[in-house]
Amino acid sequence: VKAAGPFKDKNPARRSFDGRLKAIGPDTAPTHVLSIAPDTTPAQALEPVNFNEALRADAERLLKEGRVKLVIGYRSKGAARPPAFITDAARASALVQDELCAKSLASYLHKPEIRKKFPVAVVASPAVCRSLVLLAAETQFGEKDIIVLAAGPKEYHGALDLAGTAKLLKEKYPDLAPGKELLEAVSKLDAMTTEERAEFWRLQFLKCTRCYACRAVCPMCYCTTCI
Repeated sequence: VKAAGPFKDKNPARRSFDGRLKAIGPDTAPTHVLSIAPDTTPAQALEPVNFNEALRADAERLLKEGRVKLVIGYRSKGAARPPAFITDAARASALVQDELCAKSLASYLHKPEIRKKFPVAVVASPAVCRSLVLLAAETQFGEKDIIVLAAGPKEYHGALDLAGTAKLLKEKYPDLAPGKELLEAVSKLDAMTTEERAEFWRLQFLKCTRCYACRAVCPMCYCTTCI
């Protein structure tokens, strides 16, 4: 049986975008920042109030100019930060971004009702930025479908396209990695025999109630049929 050759994507636009992601490096010209507002600069250190003002200004401008149909971010509800889905520029002032914003908004991009709204802007922490770049690399959406409102722990990086987001991760957050506990758990799994690993997962699946919460929360889970 002749082995199949490597998959070749016939879509030139997609090939070009994948090439851009792979080619990003320190010598890449900084052309990735969108012209949203004259006072918005990437990697700008801001006080919390100004941080949110800059974020809201970008979201409002994107909606007003028709660059996106929807902004996905967070809103304040007491001590909670539920997701906010904003289509009206006048409501951009409801957006907040702080240490309480923990849920990954990238998982919403798989929903049909959200995909109908493309292009959209997504408020994204560095970890969510990584998810967006990986989803784009796996052709889950196109280069022009997403604008990233990149929010670091202490800095607002502005409105970026996906190639610019990949560049930001390389230059600003190269050490972004899973937590220590997760890495230790993975190491234990790697050390198991095939039989031990099968038994481990059998015991884990015994706890499963098929609530599909894991599928809902994971941005990289995009199969149309879940086992």
